[in-house]
Order: sequence, then structure tokens, then C-alpha cells
Amino acid sequence: MKKISIIVISLLISCLLGGCSKNNTSEKYTETDAQTYLQDRYGGNFSYNSTAEANNSTLYSFTADDEFNSTVTVMVKVSSGLLGCLSGCSYTMKDDYNDVFVYHLATQILKNDDKSYYSINGNSQLELSFSSYDQIDQRFKEAYEIFPVMQSRLHGNMSLRISIRYENPEVNTDASAFNIQTFIESSLADAVQIKDIQTEYTMMVGSYRLSDSTIPDTILAALPQTDYVISVKSNSTSFDYASSYTDKVTFGILYDILSQQGFTIEGTPLHFKLEQNGDIYEFSYLFLDPVTNNEYYLKNHEQVRAMFFYVPAFLDYTFSN
Repeated sequence: MKKISIIVISLLISCLLGGCSKNNTSEKYTETDAQTYLQDRYGGNFSYNSTAEANNSTLYSFTADDEFNSTVTVMVKVSSGLLGCLSGCSYTMKDDYNDVFVYHLATQILKNDDKSYYSINGNSQLELSFSSYDQIDQRFKEAYEIFPVMQSRLHGNMSLRISIRYENPEVNTDASAFNIQTFIESSLADAVQIKDIQTEYTMMVGSYRLSDSTIPDTILAALPQTDYVISVKSNSTSFDYASSYTDKVTFGILYDILSQQGFTIEGTPLHFKLEQNGDIYEFSYLFLDPVTNNEYYLKNHEQVRAMFFYVPAFLDYTFSN
């Protein structure tokens, strides 16, 4: 199983995405205000540690009087107009205690387990990841077992959500093609939810020509497969490519087609390179532009858009159905 470090998302990111907050005010919050805010929201006592400044924000650090002696940070963020604070400023106060406490609970409850498959992803969300079909049932079982245990130990205005998410170091799971995720918000098992994830995952593996030997043959036989015919044409040839699961030419299917046509290819259906007519091409399911969030392949090191990792045409080959 691939190793995934336990990561708590940066407070500045998680707080901006959501989290616990107090209404804006025209006066900057002090450490005393932050301490009172924590006590009102969660109960218990919080001891002041320190103050720091970062990115137009003030960060107050406290130690919670809980079973973990949790270190809690309250961020006071300033917002101003075009003229800065000359035209007035407002302040928002947010904290990370919910995330920190959920992290400690997960570490304690799962302490005897392999920790490579879980992380805290901000907004009080515990993520359990799977990388193969045979892990899906186990992740749901764990989620249903630990949800009531963790929920019973939350206090104040804390909340909990568990997500089960596909992870694979060979593909970019932030891309919509591989973003398979569901959420558990109770301890009640949902057979339909489990089956839906299993089906979605298996269809994705087939469509993109990934490899997973743990998918049972009975599952593959029971899936709603469709016999697609992709018409492949070029200046020198014309033939039909039989496909299941999809009628699109994904990077993996392109790999199959080019291999059948005798192209010299370096790599696997997930990441391969080839040189043709003096041009160098590279295809990878990791290629997702961090700014535009667009999928692409490379031609002479320059991006070529490939929505959902589909290729409608390549060289003098065209694909239709």
C-alpha cells in the first residue's frame, strides 16, 4: 500500500475554505477576545501561548485543557478597502480546534493500524483512501466503525465528516476523471453507496486502461459493459477498435491503438512517450495544469489540451464512433 503522510492542511488554507468563525467587527480582536471565543464555542479552558503575524493576519496560539493538550490557533484576518484601513477595516476570527481534535482522535483510534491511508483534510474531515478494489469494503467498514466512536467524543460545536477517496500516485486524483469520493456522515451502513463506488471505480479502471488485479471476474461480468466500436482512420489505414466501458480514446486506449500499429512506445498506458516525425510526445495521467485545472499531453514539451484525458485525434489518426 502506498504511503501517504498524515497531513493537517495549513490553518491559513483551511480557515479560508471554511471552519469556525466569529462575525466581523470594526475593532481588532485581542488574545483575550480569542480566548473567550474558544471557551464560548467549545467549553473548557484554553491557555494563551503566543502571538504571531502572517499574511495580514494575527495568529494566537493556545493550549486546550483536553485529553490531548491540543495546540489551537485562532486566526484574526483583516479586510480593508482600496484605501487600506483609512476607509475602515473589518476583522474575522477563525480557529482550527475542530480539525486538530479530529486529527488527535483519528491518530489515537487508528494507532494500531497502518496510517498510510488516512489524513485530515481541513473542515473537520477525516479522509480514508483506497488504491485498489479490494480496499473499498474495508474502508467503508472502518468508517462505519469509527464514526460513532469519534462523534461521541466531540464537544461544543465540533462536527465530523469522513470521506472515502481514491488515491493513486500514478494518476492525478484531483482531475475529474479520477476524482472518486464519497462521504460518511453516520454509522449506518449503506450498501447502495458501497456498490456505487465499486462500480464507478471499476468503470474508471476499464475506461482509462489502469491495472487492478483485485477486481473479481464476477464483478466485471456483472457490470453494464457496452461493446463500443471506435473507428480509427489515417492516411494509410482504417480499422475498428473494440472497446468496453467507453467510446472515447483515453490515453490508455491511445497506447493500445498505437501499439497495435507498431509504434515504438516507451512506458505504460498510464505514462508513455514516443517520437514521430521529429516531434516528441508525452502522455501521463498526472498532467493537470495547476492554474487552469486542464488536462493535457505534451508535444515538444508544450501543453496540448486533452479534456478528461481524451484524444480526439493524433498525428494523422482520427477517432470516431
